[in-house]
Amino acid sequence: MERSSEKDLLIDPSDLVLSSSTTLKTYKLYAARWLILAVLVLLNVSSGIVWISFASVADEVKAYYSLNGDFLVNLLSMIFFIVSLPVGFVGAWTLDTWGLRIGLLIGAWLNGIGAVVRYFSSFGHTYAVVMVGQIVGAAGQPFILFAPTKLAALWFGEKERATANMIASISNPVGIAVASLASPRFESVEQLLWAYAIPAAAGAVLTTSVFSVWGARPPIAPSVSAVEEKTTFWKGLKQFWKFKSYVLLLIGWGFGVGLFSALQTFMEQLVCTRGYSDVKQCMC
Repeated sequence: MERSSEKDLLIDPSDLVLSSSTTLKTYKLYAARWLILAVLVLLNVSSGIVWISFASVADEVKAYYSLNGDFLVNLLSMIFFIVSLPVGFVGAWTLDTWGLRIGLLIGAWLNGIGAVVRYFSSFGHTYAVVMVGQIVGAAGQPFILFAPTKLAALWFGEKERATANMIASISNPVGIAVASLASPRFESVEQLLWAYAIPAAAGAVLTTSVFSVWGARPPIAPSVSAVEEKTTFWKGLKQFWKFKSYVLLLIGWGFGVGLFSALQTFMEQLVCTRGYSDVKQCMC
């Protein structure tokens, strides 16, 4: 009986080999992750520029397109908020379902095409054309804005994710600052449209070039969490509303972003009536 009990306690060495082989995995960081991050930064900067291009030169835009009143000028910026409501869900779902590659290609080309269409409005000073360009660019913005977390999760190591996410996310406000500072310094609206179309078009071409070589995710995952099964978009969307802290954060953050966006849109009209120039008001 003692011999049989001892035998039962013995472990087959093959079981140990099998157990260790199933837990040992190889992870790898690719240098291409920084290239993809740089392209996403360019897209976010360009998207921010396209959004707020006309806010700091509202009077010049109004005269250029022969508009009556400020509403149609303000609508060029506000259309981004209107379009982002329905398209935002589509962008998030696309990135979650079809992956980073498809989502960024859609966003990059919508942003690039929109910027180029805006430039075509300079040939006849046609407001309808520049509005179409703004709508197309606005449709591409959610695909770009929602991509930083996806890129950080799929391509960067656990210790790099916060940094990568911060760099990609902060680039959109950087684009807003660039447009606010640069727009009053152009000699004409036509020159502004041409200058801002260049980075947008370059972003679309670079995104296509990069993802023609690399897929939505690296061949070998950078970390354990990168290969973990994630909650689907619709299931996650339903779960979020069950957390009070998330709802409070959503309301607070939404209020802050709305206030910031309103100030950016109307700043020129608020400040210039007090005698400040476009160049001085853009410093606000």
